Amino acid sequence: MHPTDKVLSPIVPVRLSEIFSEHVTTKETILRYNGNNGDIVQSAFEGANSASRLWRSDQVQFPIVVGSHWFLFSVCLKAKVFAFCDSLYNEGDAFHNAIREPLIQNFVALWNIIVTPQMSYQIDFNEFQTRYPPVPKQDNSDDCGVFLMKFMEIHDPRTQMQNSFSQADILNLRIKYANEIFFTKLNKIDKTIVSEFFGDVGM
Repeated sequence: MHPTDKVLSPIVPVRLSEIFSEHVTTKETILRYNGNNGDIVQSAFEGANSASRLWRSDQVQFPIVVGSHWFLFSVCLKAKVFAFCDSLYNEGDAFHNAIREPLIQNFVALWNIIVTPQMSYQIDFNEFQTRYPPVPKQDNSDDCGVFLMKFMEIHDPRTQMQNSFSQADILNLRIKYANEIFFTKLNKIDKTIVSEFFGDVGM
């Protein structure tokens, strides 16, 4: 992850698989759902549900990419909130005006198809509010993926995120995430050239 590079689409799922075991996440964008292709996201719902029953979670987080832009869509089940955390666009921007309702509608449709049959009750998503919590903003077009991953670490309906970090922290976050991705158990390459580097230097 070079300091000026965009975070590529494959990087975010790798990061999420290793780091966010305490959160319920799905890795397929529900914006792809059109009523006839539920299989593209069903495996994501089922995988998350097998690890932790979705309806028992405080929130279900969706890293969403549209074009090359990443943002967080979080369904806060206990707080009854649809939260959009976006480091570039705001609530009234054309970007969100175009995708907000389809995203919510697709989530509700998929939830009722996949999750509701396993529950003893039905959640009324009409009671949920849509919110855009104040969040740190990027000052370029490259860092949305890094902001997304930090949002997923700290987002909670009760947390004030705006002053939690800033653009000035992004370079260090890139280094942190690159290290975590490289040393994840999911990365099967030989890591000894890095892990033993300082031992070799000291010899």
